[in-house]
Amino acid sequence: MVDPGNPGETSFFTQFTVDQPAGSILLYVRSFRKVSIFLNGVCVLPFDKNPKNWKNIISMDITGHVTSGMNILHANVQNDFGPPLLYLHINGLPNPIRTDHTWFAKTGDAPPVRAVVADDTRIYPESRTIPSPMSIMKTKYLQISSIFLLAVIIMITGNHLTRGRNLRFLPIAIATGVTFFWFFLFFHKIIKTHPFIGFDAQNHLQYIMYLIKNRAIPLPNEGCSMFHHPPLYYAISAFGVFLTSSFSRLGPLIFVKAISFLCGLGNVWIVYLAARKIFKDDVKKTVYALLFAGILPVNIYMSSYAGNEPLHTFLVTLSLFITVKVILSEKVNDLDLFAIGITLGLAILTKVTAIVIIPLILFIIGLKISNTANKDPCREIIRDVGIISVAIFALSGWYYIRNIHHFGQPFVVNWRLPPLMWWQDPGFHTIRYLTQFGESLRYPFFSGFYSFWDSLYSTLWGDGFIGGLVSLSQKSYTSWNYDYMSIGYLMAVPTIPIILIGILKQAFNLLSFKDYNYKVLSFLMLLCAYLVLFFVCYTTFKIPVFSQAKSSYCLAALIPVSFIFAEGFHAVAGWFNDPRLAFFKNILHGWLITLMVVIFIAFAG
Repeated sequence: MVDPGNPGETSFFTQFTVDQPAGSILLYVRSFRKVSIFLNGVCVLPFDKNPKNWKNIISMDITGHVTSGMNILHANVQNDFGPPLLYLHINGLPNPIRTDHTWFAKTGDAPPVRAVVADDTRIYPESRTIPSPMSIMKTKYLQISSIFLLAVIIMITGNHLTRGRNLRFLPIAIATGVTFFWFFLFFHKIIKTHPFIGFDAQNHLQYIMYLIKNRAIPLPNEGCSMFHHPPLYYAISAFGVFLTSSFSRLGPLIFVKAISFLCGLGNVWIVYLAARKIFKDDVKKTVYALLFAGILPVNIYMSSYAGNEPLHTFLVTLSLFITVKVILSEKVNDLDLFAIGITLGLAILTKVTAIVIIPLILFIIGLKISNTANKDPCREIIRDVGIISVAIFALSGWYYIRNIHHFGQPFVVNWRLPPLMWWQDPGFHTIRYLTQFGESLRYPFFSGFYSFWDSLYSTLWGDGFIGGLVSLSQKSYTSWNYDYMSIGYLMAVPTIPIILIGILKQAFNLLSFKDYNYKVLSFLMLLCAYLVLFFVCYTTFKIPVFSQAKSSYCLAALIPVSFIFAEGFHAVAGWFNDPRLAFFKNILHGWLITLMVVIFIAFAG
């Protein structure tokens, strides 16, 4: 926590020698966040001359301030929102001056030290204290090989027994099996997990207790989890805790966990219903989409912890399902539009990030109506989009009007909440952080410290941040089997090309489909996945902390990603439709079954 009235200041300095100044000497500087420049004791750039946007480079002619002989350059950097960073170079000298490891830095009364080149890619030291996925795979090679061999045998036998038969029953049978797995996991593991385990779980529980104690909705500046979290999840939880606390001591705990659990399982069933509507009689694609949603680790572990993310995901997923229904219907039904408005209104009353999905759905509904309107398309678009918008505003508008009244803005975020200013490591991000990948396959846990993509992958296919705990020594509190979770990261690698193939397939469908409704549907899937990923990327750079890039923030795109995976997997499987290539097709399905079993053991074993 930094006192905004007394911001921290770091001085960067270097020295250089000039025989005889000749020609124009230009200095270019950019700092995070404010900078003053002193050359030979003279202030050539005061703090109050900095541009409003710190990203803009300041250039100035310093020819008159450079002297023959030794010159001393100081750059004092102030920053309330992260570590003081400096980028500076001087052109026009025989040897150009640039910020590098030869500079020194001094903060407060501490002695000067060598400046460090800014690097936000770190290795989490404790990650090296546990075996790597590859070393664990070597110790469990026989078990994994046996599971894979059995899976291939099951596929070969199943294909032989079901040849020529109608498999319409298969999706509902698998959906039922996935449901049994989820309930087994709930009673076997989830209700035994400590309630304080989970991302900001203590703060979420504090919010709930505030509502019970005060029977009033707090303002954003009254608590850590109250800064930008709307109250719906907490109000439901508080009401349930209040009711169940009179029955037993475990009642409130089970109720809070049950909300997350039922929402996560609900997401799986919504994906199943959406897949049936999208793929119609294509049983295989429906099964692929269902399996992806049913075994996706991020949906499983987030549904095990207290927090508003599962409810938010459930409401957004439900709104997308109804939108799919509207797209594929011949006529737009007012009841469906009203239902979309209600689910989106409740979603944005659960978590602010639903704002990403609202304009997308309104746009897609507009595209649909423009093709089905009988007389005046513009009038019908305004009317139908208006129905959704009015429903959203009627449910959630009061909360954001309240924020405007108290803080002058509808969306209140904690890093700019007066009178407190704060930042967490690293406090900045670089392009290198965004372009690297691989640490999550070597040492997956806390690999989000290394890169954006490692953070997404490690939190998509496992609990990469250990439920929000700060140390690997605490991982036993979450009850997961981390050996098999580590193996799961390796087993899930083929999903990367499969999803990329699915994206290309959707892009091709968008151009080739003759049916307008399916063109709009493909556009919805691609645009939704892109917008959610873009939003996570944007917020990662806007809030540059190591734990910001989590796949849980992408769960709103569960239907599109499951749909894309199903298309990609079906396309790859189609490459082996030739009977002579049946062996490779069985290998592909054997891999998918093995991945499912590994994830099952990782969470339930």
